[in-house]
Amino acid sequence: MVAPRTVVQRLVALLLMDTVRSLYALSLKASPQARRAGVVSDECDVVVIGAGLGGLSSASVLSSLYGQKVQVFEAHSRPGGCAHSFQIKSKKSSCTYNFDSGPTITLGCSAPPYNPLAQVLKAVGAGDYINWIQYDRWGMVTENGSWPFVLGEQKFETGPLKQYGGPFAVEEFQALRVACAPLCAGAASIPTMALRSDAWKILPLLPHIDALKKVIPYADVLNGSFEPFLAQHVRDLWLKSWLDALAFSLSGLPAGKTGAATMAYTLYDLHREGATLDYPRGGFGEIAEAFVRVVEETGSKVHLSSTVASIAVEGGRAAGVILGDGTFVRARRGVVCNANLWALPALLKRDEAKLSTSQRAELVEAPATVAKTKTFSHLHLGLDASGLDRSKLLPHYTVMDLGLHSADPCADRNMVAVSNPSLLDASLVSGEDAENKLMIHAYTAGNEPYEPWKDKSGTANYDKRKEESCEILFRSVSRALGISREELARRTDVQLLGSPYTHARYLRRQDGTYGAEFGSMLAGPTTTLPGLFLAGDGTFPGIGVPAVAVSGAQAANSMVSVARHILFGHPK
Repeated sequence: MVAPRTVVQRLVALLLMDTVRSLYALSLKASPQARRAGVVSDECDVVVIGAGLGGLSSASVLSSLYGQKVQVFEAHSRPGGCAHSFQIKSKKSSCTYNFDSGPTITLGCSAPPYNPLAQVLKAVGAGDYINWIQYDRWGMVTENGSWPFVLGEQKFETGPLKQYGGPFAVEEFQALRVACAPLCAGAASIPTMALRSDAWKILPLLPHIDALKKVIPYADVLNGSFEPFLAQHVRDLWLKSWLDALAFSLSGLPAGKTGAATMAYTLYDLHREGATLDYPRGGFGEIAEAFVRVVEETGSKVHLSSTVASIAVEGGRAAGVILGDGTFVRARRGVVCNANLWALPALLKRDEAKLSTSQRAELVEAPATVAKTKTFSHLHLGLDASGLDRSKLLPHYTVMDLGLHSADPCADRNMVAVSNPSLLDASLVSGEDAENKLMIHAYTAGNEPYEPWKDKSGTANYDKRKEESCEILFRSVSRALGISREELARRTDVQLLGSPYTHARYLRRQDGTYGAEFGSMLAGPTTTLPGLFLAGDGTFPGIGVPAVAVSGAQAANSMVSVARHILFGHPK
């Protein structure tokens, strides 16, 4: 066994080496090649491409915990990527609606056990800027009518499962939960901020050795799919349909093709005593804004409406980026790419000849083989809610247009999410008579084929196709609110329709995808190109707000020495 003093000495040496490396990088001058590319900035340690939640997690950790000067470049005019907010003012009522662009439902943010997003927010101090609103149920609209899914111990078993499942459904579900429990026991105790992805990755985990001992026997299971659990424990067809629908809302895939770790933790978190759902007051965009605030308060910068044209490769490493206007921004320590995975080949095209064979295989050829999930249509509505009984409405609904059990819950254009967040936070609508308005965001839940939308052939034809395609969203809102389609039209104050083409264009998502299918994404943030790290839904653990927060934090931790990680990578 290595003596404690020796371990400390090695950590100090690693920290000194990391500091010397930083000082050496500061002394480097921009190369003639970089000067030819345009205006040169030598002001940052790390460049982050994309201000999605993965990129912002990475930037905030690097800037606030590790003292790195970070420059974040985002093509959109707002931070947050798929999770930004935007405001629309009605021409009818003059009310302003603060709409969410993407995810609208999460849990594990307001109280322990905290999910990875909440852990990163807390670690960097951004959690102080967010006020979470708790609620404990969402509405299901199925072929059996409307019914609430209520979080908490035994609420599902004694409610919808008992009512709609077969005679052994409750017994099977309880056995499934018991089988999943060991997967959560240790994993929930290992903090996200302890993760890194290089040869030193075990060291920051040593203080959590008891949790590790619980996880190690299940390492292969945690990295696999949920299929073995289904095959062993679930026979009831209604329960199988429910688990598929739940998984699809998380990953865009049925339960058997979703990660075992994701499903196990979700089943644990939804059905524990005191479980709640969380919504950030002010809208989902507040999460991104909190990260931006931390990044800029700690001396770094988030640049909006700033497109990155390419990643610059010099001396066998990622040396910075070239912006759309030709400006070269040098990154002394490296680059974190939070752009969607399939954008990598285009970002590296300029310097592809400088890559080795293995680097081209990983970064240029491999992304094309990574399977994508499907895309979305969106409907944003501002509604006159005068006369509606708000006490009968819920903040969120899942509408199964074709049915939950009578049809494949993962079928194209079956599941529709209907978010009604102004029921939780009245401040999302402002202006005269705002108290009588509702703000609705409905979207097909990653189950739209993109192929029919690739060719935007003619504005008039496109607009007509978009209206026809969004009819499923209008129908779903009507069913959720319990009003006719005609009444919905009469109450409409603001109406925004978005096709899969809209989704792909404004969120810069290749083919409008939700992200990489489980088992197809890259293994982690490190790459074979020194100085280049990846964050986002194309890397493990994949799709979802908590998952991309993990990828961003892990990329940040992996960019600094293990000594700096252990000494400074902890919650404030």
